[in-house]
Amino acid sequence: MNEAFEAEKINDQLENQARRFLNDKSRNHFDLKNRKAYLSKIFDWFDKDFGDSEKEVLKYVSQFIPENISKDIKNNLSNWEISYRDYDWNLNKIK
Repeated sequence: MNEAFEAEKINDQLENQARRFLNDKSRNHFDLKNRKAYLSKIFDWFDKDFGDSEKEVLKYVSQFIPENISKDIKNNLSNWEISYRDYDWNLNKIK
């Protein structure tokens, strides 16, 4: 994001960043056919921030992803499963 977070628009800014992050296929991917969500390890590490179960995590992320996938998750929640992706630590490397 090329702007500072500002109090008067923080909710919109955070929602926009959540959408960008969840729709970035290098970090998260949703396989609609097999009903499998490949989510960033962050959702595993901080699962209590997103819900008390994988179903709650799926409900949370469904707010920020394409409508067809979101709708399928909501209508078939018990058929979806999560696989957590390895975290890319390269961002933290000292250069």
